[in-house]
Amino acid sequence: MTIIDEMPVRDPVVVEGDPADLADAARAADNGQAWPSWQFGY
Repeated sequence: MTIIDEMPVRDPVVVEGDPADLADAARAADNGQAWPSWQFGY
């Protein structure tokens, strides 16, 4: 499962993959950093 987003992850929905991995994927995507932590192109 992969989450790619420039904003904090809110209300994620599984499109493809194991639903059991959703919470870990969202946590890894946010990485506990204040936003904006990064943007595409940097």
